[in-house]
Parts: sequence; C-alpha cells; structure tokens
Amino acid sequence: ERAWCTRANPARGRFRALMLASLRNFLADHDDRARTRWHLAAPAGDQQAARLPDRDGPEQAFTRAWLAVLLERAVNRLQREWQQAGRQLEFDRIGPLLLLEEADQGELKTLARAWGLRANTLAVRVHRMRTRLRQLARLELLQTVDSQETLEAELADLRGAIGASP
Repeated sequence: ERAWCTRANPARGRFRALMLASLRNFLADHDDRARTRWHLAAPAGDQQAARLPDRDGPEQAFTRAWLAVLLERAVNRLQREWQQAGRQLEFDRIGPLLLLEEADQGELKTLARAWGLRANTLAVRVHRMRTRLRQLARLELLQTVDSQETLEAELADLRGAIGASP
C-alpha cells in the first residue's frame, strides 16, 4: 500500500532487519488501533486490566520463520545437488538426520547396518552433508545482505536469536 519495499536500499542495512522493522511498525499500528478501540469501548477503570502482548513474541516468531525459510531453501538446493549426482535415495535416507542437533549413535549404527554401511561411513556422510548444508544456507543468506561482513553479523544475530553456539 505504501510501496516501502521500492525504497529499500542494501547500503542502509540488512533485508531481514528491514522486514523486522516493517513487522514492528505493523504491530505498533495494529496495537495503537486496538488500544484506541478498547479505550473507546471499555468502561473507566478497566484500562489496567488490558495488557498488550510482549513484542518479543512476534519478533522471535519472525526470526524462526525467517530461519525456517532459509533452511528450507538450502535443503532444497542440497537435494537438487544430490539428485543431479544420481544420489536421491541416499539423500532421502540421510536428509532427515541433517537438522537433528546430534544423531543418536545407536540410531546411526542401526541405519548403517540396514543400508549395508559401516557406522563410521554413515557418520562421515552425514557430517559432509551437514557441512554442505551450512555452505548453502550461507549462500542463501548472502542473497539478502550486501557484504561478507554483514553476512557474519546476520549469522551472529540469527544464532543469538535461536540460542545456538557460533
């Protein structure tokens, strides 16, 4: 409606920051309208009972959604790479293990036996696939920033937002 995205300038900041600021502004406007409607409709003295939701909730939800889209795009690129290499079945088997923090060693041994592999071989394949997934996620994120320095700052922000270690 206001065509704010046409005024976006990468030199002024990161795309995710622009989207987050837009979300904050939208929520502030929404809260102002809701507060005005509530004040007009509420009897005197009931204003203390109304509490607006904490702003961290929507921001955290936005960050998690942003990260989910980023990871989905990176996983899709990884899957295409494995398809092109003729390794779709292997991707289908290992792919679900990628987003687990740490695959259970017993589970890896069971899967490796079922697939006719040594557990160590499967663990190495999972590690390599995760490494490539991280590279692809960085490439996806690089499309939303203007420099390597900004990329590192964005990664640090995302890690901080989800409580991950660097």
